[in-house]
Amino acid sequence: MLKRFVVAALCILGSHLSANAATFATIDPSGSIQTFAFSINDAGSIAGDYRERNNLQHGFVRAADGTITTFDPPGSNETGAASINGTGAIAGYYYGGGNVSHGYERAADGTISTFDPPGSTDTFPAYINSKGWITGSFDGSDGNEHGFVRAPNGMIRTFDPPGSTATSAASMNRAGAIAGVYSGSGAFHGYVRAVDGTYTTFDPPGSIDTSAASIDGAGAITGYYEDGNYQIHAYVRAADGSITTFDPPRSTYTNARDVNARGAIAGDFSRKGRERGFVRAAGGKIAVFDFPAAYATYAFGINGKRSVAGYYEDVNGIFHGYVRIP
Repeated sequence: MLKRFVVAALCILGSHLSANAATFATIDPSGSIQTFAFSINDAGSIAGDYRERNNLQHGFVRAADGTITTFDPPGSNETGAASINGTGAIAGYYYGGGNVSHGYERAADGTISTFDPPGSTDTFPAYINSKGWITGSFDGSDGNEHGFVRAPNGMIRTFDPPGSTATSAASMNRAGAIAGVYSGSGAFHGYVRAVDGTYTTFDPPGSIDTSAASIDGAGAITGYYEDGNYQIHAYVRAADGSITTFDPPRSTYTNARDVNARGAIAGDFSRKGRERGFVRAAGGKIAVFDFPAAYATYAFGINGKRSVAGYYEDVNGIFHGYVRIP
């Protein structure tokens, strides 16, 4: 499945800025045995999910003051949180009866609305923008994966780029432009869907597979691609279509995950088998960082203040959420 290609690949730089001034905080809801933080808004609120000792998964939101609230949609057996917007609304998925996944939106006041695109057999929201529009993907009754966009009033439109055999949507900016990946002609390609429904597809030079992870307000897209030597590199595609690729020195795998409103990119890379986080400024300078004493560090979300949310693996193989404040 396309979503599994994207998620698996996402789980894995020019000059450098000092990361010494940054502060870190661990995020673990009460009772958690594994915690994953994925998204951070400009107020510093963070959304993610965690597993408790009975191995059930729940969503959480952490306020800037460190207060953590856990949640599950009604009827949920497993809850995942994908994205939080500027108002504190969260989009994600949950598994209900029959192990079928559904989409949900959790408002800042805690009320939860659930939804599925027409014909969906599994729904996976990926992103909620500042206006409350949600995008993601779903498995259809036709056996194929498709993209969707849900308006704040609940109306849902489904979509696929021309020639797509499977479509996944990753991110949507305030204007409503959507970035994602589709499968076609035996490979994965990036796309941007404009508000009027027109598509532009793209691949970095030398790419045999391309994924798009995030789009900013100006239309810049970041993500990763695989070259002909099966090496993974990061890229940023400007709104005019020009593409810049980048890797930290001695990186064997670079993944860009999120771009903020000022063009700063957060992600992680592998060097000698160890994953480390990075923040790349719009001008190309990069700060490399590790959560203190972590075995591996992954960076998933970056806000307008360049605070980063993600998770790290400790020396015992346990995952914890974190926030990095520059």
